[in-house]
Amino acid sequence: MNRLTFERLVNDLRQHPEYQLTAPNALPVHIQISCAIWRLSNCHIGYRLMNVGWGVSNGSYTNMTRRFTAAVQGVYRGIIRWPTQSEVVEEIQQGFQHPNGDVGPHRLPEVIGALDGKNIIIEAPTPRHYAEYWRDRKGHFPVKLTAVCDHRCRFTFITVGDSG
Repeated sequence: MNRLTFERLVNDLRQHPEYQLTAPNALPVHIQISCAIWRLSNCHIGYRLMNVGWGVSNGSYTNMTRRFTAAVQGVYRGIIRWPTQSEVVEEIQQGFQHPNGDVGPHRLPEVIGALDGKNIIIEAPTPRHYAEYWRDRKGHFPVKLTAVCDHRCRFTFITVGDSG
């Protein structure tokens, strides 16, 4: 992500209710957003590095990620959407089938999205007996992020929050 894109993202999300914090020790919005983006793009770098490197506690790190995903879903609701118009579906299918235009081999026919998911590791929920609903087979406590992109790498669907 380049600086201009990041600044636009911060300006778009800044007015969302998730970032209307009144706590005197609240980190600036651009720091919170950068922490969330860092977390979503670095799956194997956890709480300790964020705590040591940026001075962000585990709980704050989790809250920043939740706040970011909620704000993105709220602000970009009209942009991040599943295609329903037949012309749009056709364009996306053509984009996946012919990624270089009409040049080259056919790729993925009748595809309208590329799906991927990510486990975002969180602290064990409390009370402890409730945490077992979140534990995965590796003993972590992940929240699931699932996203679908079109042929231009634009999000068409995002969901966050399912357990391990």
